[in-house]
Amino acid sequence: GLPFLPRLYRNQGDMSAAQKRLERILHKHAADGHANIVLGNIYFNSARFDPDCGREQEQKMREKYTVLLTRALEYYRRVLQKETSNVYAANGIGAVLAQSGRLDEAKQIFAQLREAAGEQ
Repeated sequence: GLPFLPRLYRNQGDMSAAQKRLERILHKHAADGHANIVLGNIYFNSARFDPDCGREQEQKMREKYTVLLTRALEYYRRVLQKETSNVYAANGIGAVLAQSGRLDEAKQIFAQLREAAGEQ
């Protein structure tokens, strides 16, 4: 399971501390699927875009949004490379693709997840 401190930070809403602790864990244990998924979720949930932010802030916000979604996708893919049937990683990838506007790809992933769930 997820180590105690990152879970505690996450539950307290301190995503920055949870993120830093998870990155340290993954530096030593890069293949930890659970830590990769939780870190992917933190990046995904941090990706916010406010269309009313104003012109001067819009480009900076778009860039940060793209970087955060890309990082989330990297962590989810890392898990799926090792654990090809990990539904949490696949769901995360589908969510990132949908959020990025790649709806056809996201629909395919979600359809595969539904199919796999029906087989269980």
